[in-house]
Amino acid sequence: MPALRLEALADPPKKNHIAEAVNFAREHHFFHWEFEFPEVFFPPAGTPRHYNPGFDAVVGNPPYVRQEQLSQNKEFFKKAYADVWAGKADLYTYFFARAFAILREDGRFGYISSRQFVKAEYGEGLRRLLASRRLIKIVDFGENKVFENASTFPAIFIAENAPSQYPVLYTRVSKSAFSEIVDAPGEEKVTKLESLEAERASKIGADAFEPDSWTLATAEENEILRKMREVGVPLANYADGIYYGIKTGYNKAFFIDEATRSRLISEDPKSEQLIKPLLVGDDVRHYYAKPSGQYIIVIPSSSDFDGPSAEELEKVVGITPHPWKDARSEDEALKVFSRTYPAIYRHMLERKEKLRKRQDQGKWWWELRSCTYYHLFEEPKILYPVIAKEPRFYLDIRKRYINDKLFAIPGEEWPLLAVLNSRAAFFYAKSLLSSLGDAKDGGRLELRAVHLSRLPVPNLRPDTEDERVVEFVEQAMHHYHNGEHERLSALLKDKGSPDQLAAVAGELAKQMQSLHEQRLEAEDDWVDWVLFSIPSAKNIPKGWLYDSGWVADGLLHGVDGVLEKFRSKRMSPRVLSDLKAHTAEAIGKLRPIYAGLAETGGLIDGIVYRLYGLSEEQISIIESED
Repeated sequence: MPALRLEALADPPKKNHIAEAVNFAREHHFFHWEFEFPEVFFPPAGTPRHYNPGFDAVVGNPPYVRQEQLSQNKEFFKKAYADVWAGKADLYTYFFARAFAILREDGRFGYISSRQFVKAEYGEGLRRLLASRRLIKIVDFGENKVFENASTFPAIFIAENAPSQYPVLYTRVSKSAFSEIVDAPGEEKVTKLESLEAERASKIGADAFEPDSWTLATAEENEILRKMREVGVPLANYADGIYYGIKTGYNKAFFIDEATRSRLISEDPKSEQLIKPLLVGDDVRHYYAKPSGQYIIVIPSSSDFDGPSAEELEKVVGITPHPWKDARSEDEALKVFSRTYPAIYRHMLERKEKLRKRQDQGKWWWELRSCTYYHLFEEPKILYPVIAKEPRFYLDIRKRYINDKLFAIPGEEWPLLAVLNSRAAFFYAKSLLSSLGDAKDGGRLELRAVHLSRLPVPNLRPDTEDERVVEFVEQAMHHYHNGEHERLSALLKDKGSPDQLAAVAGELAKQMQSLHEQRLEAEDDWVDWVLFSIPSAKNIPKGWLYDSGWVADGLLHGVDGVLEKFRSKRMSPRVLSDLKAHTAEAIGKLRPIYAGLAETGGLIDGIVYRLYGLSEEQISIIESED
């Protein structure tokens, strides 16, 4: 509808404007609460000035419409609901805001809706809104399917349109409890839910409702979180930054396999200067990385060599200022590039059109976007993926580069690695971070730097030259290497200052990575032999063959547990005999390695519990979630 200027209102509107307005209203189904219910919002004549307009109660189940489907209305939402608006907010966000806008003071509010906003970045405005009102109770259904055809992670929110007041009653509905409710007949469902709330509701205070993220947990769990915050400092204050991996804009040009690397170097040996080993998100696991055999062609933007990061960039092995960086035109730069790295020039030229279309590119279309920290990839760093459902932190000392599905924390921080991979830290992360699915039921956490940076870590930088620390570490590792597990456990449980314990945790983290390297070598040797000796084995499910499925069967059922997968494979008696021998040898090597991993991981968890000052009861709560 055409906009009307204020002065135009002095004249009657044109007929076509009225028709357009009517059609526009019909199309968009405008609903004005004040006009539809004037008796609720406008006082009758003679009503005192303190009239309290609005509904006594608002009850509802807002529609679950993802933000991608709201593009036509986002500008309206931004203006109408400025306090809760966010670009990625789903539709239910605005239903919450609307409910309180039409509710009278001290009126009651009750919604069953998605609880994803409690940790999501887009939910900050809504979290502030609800925390400013009197939240009475939250009933959290987690991943239970309250609605037949929707997985929305629903929760019941009951509130009053009044100033905030604590505590809030919080009830988590387990799968077994939900099944009992669903199976109950008729009105008994309500009775079952009310009984569950009466038995299991926890009182949670204001500290659980911070604008950054809500920690919906039991009172006991919140006490654990409080103690960890009290002992530790945010990771952002401890670490020297958290950096995301390289964004190429077109991976098919910059990510190459072993065969392509070999070809480019054979065509031009100088190509090796620009080719670096690469890890991608799925490669990094709990204390180990299993590379996928990929490499990245690193061609920094020419502009990086003139900026403040130029000095750091020149520390990168093989990277020197491009001879074409000061070229006046693309043609001139391209000619110099073709003479300097002819093989890589041809490789890029074949992908020119798609490289040109990238948003993430450098000064010239064959270059990477500007980056100020390439040098960090050449140094020791802790790596972890953007999304994970278990602790997946690994300390890389092999100068490997990473893609944008990984983050890097600079430094050879072994004690920090131990804490990040611990049960205690992951327990905290599950309460802090957004998740895809229920974090307490196997859902994957979003470990984005902006959120993980708030994870509290204890003091982890011991003075490794302090004689007290050195002697304690030597004593502990002597027990460890001699298999004196009871003496070591007793030492770590009852003795040691925080700096001594942190130093031992760092040494044990090194052992975890070493054990995983031994494990991977033994497993890869067996898989390589199988694929070479039994060609039909390539048809065996890859998850079983490559992801340690055969090891699990072997450790549980012995050699016969592994051979079961080969019953349908044709092989000579000699090959079958060799398979049995190789499998028995591999399982024999792997059994003590797996036992060592379990033992060492347990020792690290015990140390971290002590560093956070957790009680036996609190430890049992953390471990009961596994």
